[in-house]
Amino acid sequence: MTMLGETTHDAMVLARSVGYYRNRRLILADVNLTIATGGRWVLFGPNGVGKSTLLEMIAMRTYPNVGGLRVFGDRTVAGSDPERRRTRIAIVSAAFGHNIGSGMNPLTVVASGIPRGTKDSSDEAYEKAYAMMRRLGIAYLTGKQWRNLSEGERTRVMISRALVSPADLLIFDEPTTGLDLGGRETVLRELSALASRGDERTMLLVTHQVEDIPAGFDHIAMMGRMMEHECMTYLDTHPRIYATLDGNTTPGTITFTGPLDEGLTDERLESMFGVPLHVERTGQRWRASHRLRFA
Repeated sequence: MTMLGETTHDAMVLARSVGYYRNRRLILADVNLTIATGGRWVLFGPNGVGKSTLLEMIAMRTYPNVGGLRVFGDRTVAGSDPERRRTRIAIVSAAFGHNIGSGMNPLTVVASGIPRGTKDSSDEAYEKAYAMMRRLGIAYLTGKQWRNLSEGERTRVMISRALVSPADLLIFDEPTTGLDLGGRETVLRELSALASRGDERTMLLVTHQVEDIPAGFDHIAMMGRMMEHECMTYLDTHPRIYATLDGNTTPGTITFTGPLDEGLTDERLESMFGVPLHVERTGQRWRASHRLRFA
């Protein structure tokens, strides 16, 4: 596995030999990842390999059973008090949208990304929120209710909320899900601008589509299934885990970390998705297509 040479003292996220099991299933094994402060990273892989679980760990919503994970330099362990650190993370995900009251005004949702107690007054917070909504082309939603928004509109509202927040780590979990073509390109354009304009915040985008990687994101952590023989070797060195499992398992792991253009290759994508694929870069964007094989 390729690893980057960043020193650990400036790491926003540092995972070493992380494993996670639940309900007698091994979900993640031997996960190693270093995300330097200010980095623009993509967490990439097919469905079902543990991307969401790893994201929950980084967001301190769940904790590793094995290995060590540090976020903002602090180790994340069960029983710790992560609330202060959680305020430094802004997440855009469909799950967050389900917690918003059906009658809320989208402008209020965006403004809530600016914590109380900051130097911004209530009026200033709403002004910043409205300005961000205009930038993302959703100012017309002001005055509507959350229940009446489409899935794509909700996603763009939550992205606006993340962008106005003072968080140090911005996580975008499949941010284009539910968007039409115009909405997708608007969001990707804004994420690209954010990644490229010198913003010091660390950004992590989660996706399984190469077409949804914005320009400006330059490093990738690729996730896939651990090979069966690798899994058995891993379990031989972790007998406590093996004793808790129910039958065979093929956990997710990180198979590559490094520069984006070194990670996105035909061979890696074919191995990851199980079909012949060709990936190419056009300008600053990527696209993948089925690769025909001739006898």
